[in-house]
Amino acid sequence: MTYVSENFWHDAVNKATTDLFTFGYKHIIKPHFIFNQTPDVAHSQMIDFCKVTRNIPPLMWLCREMLDYTDPILETNVMGVDFANPFGLSAGLDKDCEMPVLLDNVGFGFETVGSTTSRPCPGNPRPWFHRLPEYDSMMVHVGLANEGSAVVIPRAENAWTKAKSMQVSVSIARTNDSKTGDLDEGIEDYCISMRRAAGRTAMVEVNISCPNTMAGEPFNQSPEALDKLFTKLDKIDRPQPTLVKMPLNKTWPEFKDLLD
Repeated sequence: MTYVSENFWHDAVNKATTDLFTFGYKHIIKPHFIFNQTPDVAHSQMIDFCKVTRNIPPLMWLCREMLDYTDPILETNVMGVDFANPFGLSAGLDKDCEMPVLLDNVGFGFETVGSTTSRPCPGNPRPWFHRLPEYDSMMVHVGLANEGSAVVIPRAENAWTKAKSMQVSVSIARTNDSKTGDLDEGIEDYCISMRRAAGRTAMVEVNISCPNTMAGEPFNQSPEALDKLFTKLDKIDRPQPTLVKMPLNKTWPEFKDLLD
């Protein structure tokens, strides 16, 4: 890898174009193309933009030259995985793995796609997104809508193997649909996606914390339920590190019980 920081002119161009893009986003794109749309429409348009631009190699090269800042001080190794930088996108935005090419070329260090489920999932009724401007944040009510791990995980593998520097991971969750059953059914749901993900991404995340679903969050209700899930998951051979998306609405003693 050649570092932007070691080339004066590349460094100068990178900083100038980053400032230009920042100004353009804040004063043109955000007010006139994003916030004048409903959040659901803006999200769909963003995904469509990524799907179109990823097929324009000259544009991706230009994005990389102008926006991707590389410096050895940003590099790190976590859990045996090398990251070009610590800046990334967590699961929830790119459900079906449509964004990795663009994110890789603008300089992201990692992306977690999904969450994806064993069966295709339509998610909750729209609208999915609700802006909370007084808190500079957003409420999300997607309900794990995705095309299913049989489709999403191969896309993630392809994106990971072709990425120039970005690490691509996948988040797996329990399907949110009318076929949702008991705890054992939920465990098998996770196992199906875990078998599909084994060895095919940089990391795999197990999402046990998605409250706006039919089944709720049974695997963080008790340490016994979580232990039962991972007793089965740990029988699936996988080389990549496994992370767990934990709940936030727990007291420290409850959270510690789950960690233990």
